[in-house]
Amino acid sequence: MVVYIEACESGSMFQGILANNINVYAVTAANPSESSWGTYCPPDDMVNGVHINSCLGDLFSVNWMEDTDKANPSTETLATQFTTVQKLTAQSHVMEYGQMTFTNTPIGDFEGDLDVMSKRGGFEELFLQAKLESDKQSKVAHDPKKHMSAVSSRDAKLAHLYAKAMNQPSHKHTLALQEEITYRMKVDHIFEEFTGRKLVGADSYAKETPLPRNFDCLKHLVNTYQASCGKLEDYSLQYVKHFVAACEHLSVPAAIDSVVHKLKKACQN
Repeated sequence: MVVYIEACESGSMFQGILANNINVYAVTAANPSESSWGTYCPPDDMVNGVHINSCLGDLFSVNWMEDTDKANPSTETLATQFTTVQKLTAQSHVMEYGQMTFTNTPIGDFEGDLDVMSKRGGFEELFLQAKLESDKQSKVAHDPKKHMSAVSSRDAKLAHLYAKAMNQPSHKHTLALQEEITYRMKVDHIFEEFTGRKLVGADSYAKETPLPRNFDCLKHLVNTYQASCGKLEDYSLQYVKHFVAACEHLSVPAAIDSVVHKLKKACQN
């Protein structure tokens, strides 16, 4: 099995979790502690002469799809595709996990349908093969617009609302932008206790977020936040790593209860 995940902190789905001997290979858009990135965002969001006012894709996904479209599925391997997409995706760290022993397998074994190609014959098959090779030879390294207009996925909604307010000025669009900014400021305020390391103590707080293991505690903090502060959304989800750090460093129930109390209080302010 081959798995591809496009999401912020997508590496956290597999790091320290996916075994390397169960015939599963996974590729993620980002490592466990960073955002993935949108691409072809405003002002490079035009389709048929119309600005969509939104990112048209995700940088990792676009690079992967473009490579898949241009590659020869019977010769390009999983390993080659990973290296290509990793180099093109400059804003985040494309990662691979799991069993690597079969990454020399052609991507066509997992993507598309090689059986359909094998059933074609004569000039049709020769034409298809020639076209694949031609596409590969003419392949451009990458479109600079993908990087020039790239936006952190955490900021995709803000970029969308800003573009609408600029391109389609109205009280409604301006108010929506203001509400999003206010929401983000409130979320930042709530997590100041965590980012300032006041809840767990600087001495016991590692520089890097530990891998989640105390899932009962993590679920408790997530449920507390959603009950007291509101739903976790794209922007606020980036802070869940601080819940993880608190749970992994404060295993004493009394200390976790203190975190829960302070979290509720921060949501009320």
